[in-house]
Amino acid sequence: MLIKFHPHTLIRCITFALVLISTAAVGSELKSSLFNEVDTAHEQAKQKSVNILAPISYSKAEKNYIKADKRYTAGGDLSKIKKLLENV
Repeated sequence: MLIKFHPHTLIRCITFALVLISTAAVGSELKSSLFNEVDTAHEQAKQKSVNILAPISYSKAEKNYIKADKRYTAGGDLSKIKKLLENV
């Protein structure tokens, strides 16, 4: 069975798909720009056993990171996300 689409409907579907793909790519780049530096520092801290040497500070930083990540995923305010990441 062959489904026939009106040309305008097909164009709208293709446009919508392209918008979704480009939005995902931009979102990924934005997250990288926000979180890359913190991710690198986090990896270095883990390698140097900072969680053992300064457990309270490490725990606070980790909680702020998790909050920032959740807010980002939920589409939260970028200025608040940046502020949380500054305290990581």
